Amino acid sequence: EYAERQKSARAKKRIGNVSEGLTAAISDIGDGLDGVFDLVRKPVAGAKKEGFGGFMKGIGQGVVSAVAKPVSAVGGAVSDIGSGVAASAASVARHDRLLQQRRRPSRFLAGAF
Repeated sequence: EYAERQKSARAKKRIGNVSEGLTAAISDIGDGLDGVFDLVRKPVAGAKKEGFGGFMKGIGQGVVSAVAKPVSAVGGAVSDIGSGVAASAASVARHDRLLQQRRRPSRFLAGAF
């Protein structure tokens, strides 16, 4: 469920510059820290559903989630910042190309040298 949500959210992201990349990175890290709360949520949900066995299973799932989600979020944050830097660099390069137009046509050189 978490992986599917992350995949769909990543597909929808459109990062156009560094500030958008930083904003998306901060959001990703905030979402990843939500995994720490799974240390409590997963055992409680497991206990309600399956009793003591579900509680124990929930502890395992909570520990894994508390580690995996923040690590995944940091990776996504690095990716978002990189995307922002790349988009800004591409924008600057496009702008420079537009400014460097020829002022006169190139010379035609023919004959032997």
